[in-house]
Amino acid sequence: MSLLVKQLSSCFLSGVLLVTLGGCGDDSPSRGIPPTPGTTYRISGTITATAGSAVDSDVNDPHAPYVSNDSYLNAQFLPNPVLLGGYMTRLPTGVSGDRCAAVADNQDWYRMTLVAGETIVLTISDHDGVDANPANPDFDIFLYDVTKVEIGSEVGLSEGTGRQETIPAVPADGEYFLQVIAPEYPANPQANTTPSNYTLSIGTAAAPLVATALRVEDDFVPGEIIVRLRDPAPAAVAPQSATDRVAALGLHLKAGRPGAPMLLKMTMPPPVVQAQGVTTPVARTKGRGTALQQAKRATIDQVRALRARPEVASADLNYLRKPFLIPDDTRFPSQWNAAIINLPPAWDQTVGSADLVMAVVDTGVLPAHPDLAGRLCSATDDCRGYDFVSDPASAADGDGIDADPADPGDRDLPDGSSSFHGTHIAGIAGAAGNNGLGVAGVDWNARIMPVRVLGVGGGTTYDVLQGVRYAAGLTNDSGTVPVQRADVINLSLGGAGFAQAEQDLYNQLHADGILVVAAAGNAASSLPLYPASYAGVVSVSGVDIDKNLASYSNFGAAIDVTAPGGSLATDINRDGIVDGIMSTAGDDLVSPIAYTYVPNAGTSMAAAHVSGVAALMKSVYPALTPAEFDALLFAGSLTEDLGGDGAAVRNDSFGYGLIDAQKAVFAALDLATTGVLPPSLAVSPSYLNFGAIATTLPLTLSNAGGGTLTVTAVTPSATATWITVAPSVVSADGLGTYTVSVDRTGLTDQVYSETLTVATTEAGSVPVTVLVQVGASGVADAGYHWIDLVDATSGLRLQTTAAAADPVNGTYSYTFSGVAPGSYRVAAGTDSDNDGSICDPGEACGRYPLLTDPAAVDVTNGDLSGIDFNSGF
Repeated sequence: MSLLVKQLSSCFLSGVLLVTLGGCGDDSPSRGIPPTPGTTYRISGTITATAGSAVDSDVNDPHAPYVSNDSYLNAQFLPNPVLLGGYMTRLPTGVSGDRCAAVADNQDWYRMTLVAGETIVLTISDHDGVDANPANPDFDIFLYDVTKVEIGSEVGLSEGTGRQETIPAVPADGEYFLQVIAPEYPANPQANTTPSNYTLSIGTAAAPLVATALRVEDDFVPGEIIVRLRDPAPAAVAPQSATDRVAALGLHLKAGRPGAPMLLKMTMPPPVVQAQGVTTPVARTKGRGTALQQAKRATIDQVRALRARPEVASADLNYLRKPFLIPDDTRFPSQWNAAIINLPPAWDQTVGSADLVMAVVDTGVLPAHPDLAGRLCSATDDCRGYDFVSDPASAADGDGIDADPADPGDRDLPDGSSSFHGTHIAGIAGAAGNNGLGVAGVDWNARIMPVRVLGVGGGTTYDVLQGVRYAAGLTNDSGTVPVQRADVINLSLGGAGFAQAEQDLYNQLHADGILVVAAAGNAASSLPLYPASYAGVVSVSGVDIDKNLASYSNFGAAIDVTAPGGSLATDINRDGIVDGIMSTAGDDLVSPIAYTYVPNAGTSMAAAHVSGVAALMKSVYPALTPAEFDALLFAGSLTEDLGGDGAAVRNDSFGYGLIDAQKAVFAALDLATTGVLPPSLAVSPSYLNFGAIATTLPLTLSNAGGGTLTVTAVTPSATATWITVAPSVVSADGLGTYTVSVDRTGLTDQVYSETLTVATTEAGSVPVTVLVQVGASGVADAGYHWIDLVDATSGLRLQTTAAAADPVNGTYSYTFSGVAPGSYRVAAGTDSDNDGSICDPGEACGRYPLLTDPAAVDVTNGDLSGIDFNSGF
């Protein structure tokens, strides 16, 4: 047996462990360099699989236990929640020693109990993140109800070309099959030949959604594809005509020309309608389903094949877009954002009130922009703005704070021009509408108070504090306050770091009736940014034109609501303009400055939409308080649900959903009429998942609305005699925290999905799903593990041994014998792809005592036991 030893010291320091094993064809239990002769000792311990871990039962490592899961008939049962590591290859690898050397593993089937609204995320480990790279592996996921498994009957699917595939919301509680498959490209049988590990996450927080999925359920024209070809190579002997180049793709030119997007037509074969019944989808050639499904699926196949061709720059479905009622602003056709939040029907009810003030606390404004004419509080108005940039160098206007909130420019853009960020935000929230010019803001009548707090290079917490205090009519460094304070304050700015002074201020503003809206941030992170993450502030994430979480948008526990943020990387609606948010701007590369309109993208833009909608609400119900806004938001009265979990249930990507201007205005009108919020039961968490281990979980009930709400009972279903509910901290009206307990004694091995019913006298009943795993199938399994003993000084791997798994307790035991005195590190992991390295992406990994903080163990004059640690995906 040949031995391969790799230096590991740098791997331990970097936090990314790549441990090289010997040849995988060797079936011996221990591999490595023999210890130095002399007095030797033993090192032993256990490895515990991280809770919720599971492993694909037919990975490529020939040493791992093997159970085929290539059909729904032998689907592998999974617990819930689960983080699974898997492996697939569409074609045999041809590598000697691989389990898949001669036989492909092109699909894996799983069966599990799921809860409505849960998210399923597949991550392809060896995908480089470049969707158009034809060398990338491509896996898809399809979700079926267990009673009907056939192509065309999927209840959820994701067929993108990116690194992640996501089914954002399971439609209902129940039993499901999940198919993970490496699809075949009929037009290019040699495509998608790269094998890869993958991870499958179910019942956990969703990753940011990607916008590359091609979905049969979307509205598009079957047989039509929009294609842009790359320019021919300069060395081409003779340029080809458009007809010739398109014919080479097997398509027909319907419209357009090379160098620009062309509309191409497929020759569609006569459709064959699949008879109803259970079938086994073996290869995704999409030959079954209704005639329309076949045609749409064939079109998707063609798009995917075209995207893999080097001469194709882009290939897209010809999506259907619906017209909307529009004002006469010349740029309004580019404002797709207005339609997706239902602004036109909201404007039928109100376009705002001049009695209200929106403060835009930002970089200041260009006061002479024609689309802001008459919209800004001037120096003589009772809501006049102010400049609080205290550092003269950052202010760039010759002084520190002053009474002029005009934006002198920050020269912040790559071409040396200025961002005029505040002008752009002011235009989104409140540019003049239906004036035959430029864009239409969300609110056409509320006066805009410009407050400048950002200069060249940004601003400081202190300056922002002063600006917000001024807008709120509180004492500040200017020595003055506006006669009319702001009703809504927009903060399209932020940064890291909690400041108690800021939190105290926002608490005061919330209590004083001023609604504060802030951008969640553009770091694509769940780390909190401020002021959006402060209590009392409405935190807004951003979505793109397809209502997916924008690639840059922050997410996490602080998100309250989402709104259009746009993207500068796409033109999905094919209007010739990138899909940012079109608004007012300026160009200071020319003199005098040119007043323009540009598309920008970010959660800054998203926040401005919410601020404008809040102003519309206050125009029909001026007494609206932040607490009432929050209550309506929590009740789902202001939003469209995007998470699949209901508008009254919050999730970390979209909060309570996408702001809906029409719903929000009607909710405010209803509140103005009745004078009281309806009671609304809030349940946290939205479902109780005990997994395989937990026996008690808390359940909190509260009134998210107004009036009186009385909980009369919290009752398990009649069949769930093993569930008990006891009050923990509960008031006389039944609101508060309950302890829910489960007793698995006597239950057979399976996943149980039961229901608690929370009954109220005023708001009806709310079901709460309870999910419990019983038996060995719920025990964590992180796969077949190799454990390495590494010299702590040199980084050389001295021994490798296979772990002995305990399927009852989800632990692995190991022993190294013949260990000479010295200092060592211990690492463990799976080798699902059988490439000789453990801990690759998509493989389980652990180190003693912690993966992120490994430490050496010293062997001196005796055996060492208890060298225990965890491993997981």
